[in-house]
Amino acid sequence: MAAVPACKASRVACHGCRARSVMWSVSKIRPMRKTMMMLAAVFCTCGAVMAQNFGEAKAIYADGDYAKAKAAFARLVRTSPANASYNYWHGLACLKTHDYAGARKSLEKAAKRKYADAAFVLGRVNTILYDFDEAVADFEDYSEQLAKGKGAAAEVSRLDRALAQARAARMMMMGVEKVNVIDSVVIDKDDLLSIYRLPASAGKLQTYGACFGTEPDSADMRTAYVTEMGNVMLYSDHHDSGLALYRSQKGDESWSAGKMLPAVINSGLRQSYPYLLSDGMTIYYASDCDESIGGYDIFVTAYSTQDDAYMRPQNIGMPFNSPFNDYMYAIDEENNLGWFASDRYQPEGKVCVYVFVPNDSKVVYDPGTTDADVLRHAASLAGFHAVQPSPEVAAAGMERLQEVFAGQPESGRRTDFVFIIDDDRTYTNIYDFMSKDAQDMFVRRQKLDADRRAMQSKLDAMRARFHSAAQPERDKMRASVIDTECRVLEMEAQVADLDVQIRNAEIRKLRDLNL
Repeated sequence: MAAVPACKASRVACHGCRARSVMWSVSKIRPMRKTMMMLAAVFCTCGAVMAQNFGEAKAIYADGDYAKAKAAFARLVRTSPANASYNYWHGLACLKTHDYAGARKSLEKAAKRKYADAAFVLGRVNTILYDFDEAVADFEDYSEQLAKGKGAAAEVSRLDRALAQARAARMMMMGVEKVNVIDSVVIDKDDLLSIYRLPASAGKLQTYGACFGTEPDSADMRTAYVTEMGNVMLYSDHHDSGLALYRSQKGDESWSAGKMLPAVINSGLRQSYPYLLSDGMTIYYASDCDESIGGYDIFVTAYSTQDDAYMRPQNIGMPFNSPFNDYMYAIDEENNLGWFASDRYQPEGKVCVYVFVPNDSKVVYDPGTTDADVLRHAASLAGFHAVQPSPEVAAAGMERLQEVFAGQPESGRRTDFVFIIDDDRTYTNIYDFMSKDAQDMFVRRQKLDADRRAMQSKLDAMRARFHSAAQPERDKMRASVIDTECRVLEMEAQVADLDVQIRNAEIRKLRDLNL
């Protein structure tokens, strides 16, 4: 048999090897391609699910369920921590639920990527946290972002307003007044005036509806103030698209037509909540004018007889004013007590009324020597019991406040409290009780109620610290805040139960005595 040429053998062998190599490659590629296709399908499915979850989370936010939306966005952020869109929406939900530390953390990530108006919202959050240096920087960053993108006129106007307010607030922090705030209470905004306790000498505060006999207008809460003599009235009423302040004089029988106060006072879109001091010249009121650092701010002006005109109103500054709505400032000159309201850190529809001791002259904290946190707490009134400038002045003011709430005695004797027994009997002194059991229980009741008020003040301070704290500190505080809340509720129930027992014991004794 003739030998096969070497070259042919090589070619045959080469082709055989190549065929085997191709077969081996194909056998490996097919499962690899299948795996890659499966992975791609998984990735596409995950992406679709993520997109669906994101859309669902935004729909929940749009429906106003911010707590649920916050949790949904938080899950998305955990899957993609650097995603600017997820962080932005999570920041918005945190802001809506008053989780300001969480909002700042997420919005900082979104703002770094210049996402939407994240820098603007971050500026709002830092304003709320009284970090005005950072707020100004955030708004300036957003200004540069708008300049590059040629932002709409409305957006530029919104930014300019926010930036001006942050700069004004930063300046205001240089002159925070030392004020002894002695008490506070959170109530429904519609019931605001019900908590004010002003003597007859301080005049009378009313809602517009109560004063003029019209339907209540809770949307703007127009108010009216009438002097002690009942001959001068200041009130707010609709004007153009906002509210303005008016003055009316009473003649022999009727009030004159309201005359709008000058433009130097009615300079904003809304002016309301007027109060006139006993001198008949000095007016405190609330306005959202350009000098406001956010929403309503409290202003003061006085009528100059020399110039026959009102002087330029002055913003009364911090801690009375804040980035929130602050209003209804009133002074009880007879008892040396002051009142004002604010919705700072309050849920929708709620307002906090603060009671303070007015200063004879304004004394401010030195920003150069005062600890930054102390200054921030003093300015925001977060935990105000911990930053009282004069505990002695505060204690004396609290005694006067308790006397005011106790009411004035009818027979000239001291009024220690006001306790209603039935429709015909109201006790104001421990010796009014005929029942020894009722008397003993009332002593216990008063001590328990004093402990409850102290615990409530502690809880208010804890809540204020909680709202301004970072998330790790919040996690540490949460259990103690909940425990304190439970203790306050328990004490309230105990006081209410004692009230019933006291009344029943006293009524039984009165029946036994045929009284």
